[in-house]
Amino acid sequence: IALPVIERMIADLGGQGSILALTYRTGEVCRNREALLDEVIANYPEIKVTKNEVRIPGYFEDGAQYANAWLASHPAGEGNLAIWGCWDDPAIGAIGSLRAQGRDDVKVYGVNGNAQAIENIKNGHMTATAWEDSRTEGYDMVKLLAEIKETGDAWEPKAVEVPAVLITSENVEEFIAAHPEALGN
Repeated sequence: IALPVIERMIADLGGQGSILALTYRTGEVCRNREALLDEVIANYPEIKVTKNEVRIPGYFEDGAQYANAWLASHPAGEGNLAIWGCWDDPAIGAIGSLRAQGRDDVKVYGVNGNAQAIENIKNGHMTATAWEDSRTEGYDMVKLLAEIKETGDAWEPKAVEVPAVLITSENVEEFIAAHPEALGN
């Protein structure tokens, strides 16, 4: 689900600038998302990526700490700047540093579409995240059970994708109206 966010970030940067990537290589999902970021960014030589790996627990604090250090070497007005988290929480940690420094020149991106990220987009502190409809994902998975049972040993595992929803300031209100459960309501 990271691709729509990565593509939006590159478009917002205009294909050039600097990104702070908050990664987590211990987790397979984040490793895959980081590899996807690397693959896409390889086509944009004018985008410089600085990577810092966050800890669990401690991802909010690490996101803030790494953002502080990165911001010190990327002063306001320097160019197109973005912070990307391989999931929302490290990016949300970075938002605290941006707000404390009064920096509104850095776009912030995450993945997973958690309630805090959606609220941060709504409040203008985060640029984008991708949300996956877990209910539909589970429903579709359960629907496969009849097929699996009927097919028996001949059944071959397959991926059934539920497309990610890119949430931005342009569609956050509409998204919340359609999916209030995403905010825990």
